[in-house]
Amino acid sequence: MKESYVVKPAEIEVFTHGGGTDIIMRKNIQEVPDEESGTKWECDERQIRYGSAVSLSEVKANLSRFWSLAGGEIPLEEVKAAKISEMSAACREAIIAGFDVVLADGKSRHFSMTVEDQLNINSLYGLLASGMTQVPYHADGEACEYFSAEDFGIIVQTATAHKTYHESYFNSLKSYITSKRTAASVDAITYGVEIPTQYQSDVLKALQEA
Repeated sequence: MKESYVVKPAEIEVFTHGGGTDIIMRKNIQEVPDEESGTKWECDERQIRYGSAVSLSEVKANLSRFWSLAGGEIPLEEVKAAKISEMSAACREAIIAGFDVVLADGKSRHFSMTVEDQLNINSLYGLLASGMTQVPYHADGEACEYFSAEDFGIIVQTATAHKTYHESYFNSLKSYITSKRTAASVDAITYGVEIPTQYQSDVLKALQEA
């Protein structure tokens, strides 16, 4: 919409509120004659209430997208599909990043969860199930060592819980995204955001309580 000001306005303004941000964007700012004041500044202006914190530099770097979101020029279903795809990738990254676990010696170790890592862990766990008492494996950045059946059982249990949590979280997050009614509210969602209880699956609720 067209707006006018007595002094030249900023191209972008951001105002934080709670965990969100009010964004004002202006284009085609120009000085024009005015009968009362002599001159005034006119521009095309759009405003949007964004559901998460965003900085002035972030808006400036993605101005065309924020401008389109504020103008309703990106179909809601398109924004939802793109966000679900983005969150799916974030879920995979979170799983691959792995987990920390403390074993019998009291030392904390980190294990990544790439597809290859998962296959290796499952294969070694199968050896333990067949009767072996220890298996060789290595934590991230550490030398290969023998893990007892008890310790490796803890690793497998933690790995399973880690993957199950993120898959359950993503499943509930999709429901939350689908429920949104504005493109701006969908676009503001980030991986790790707190999901309202009504969109949480029973599995996710149980995992969070545990």
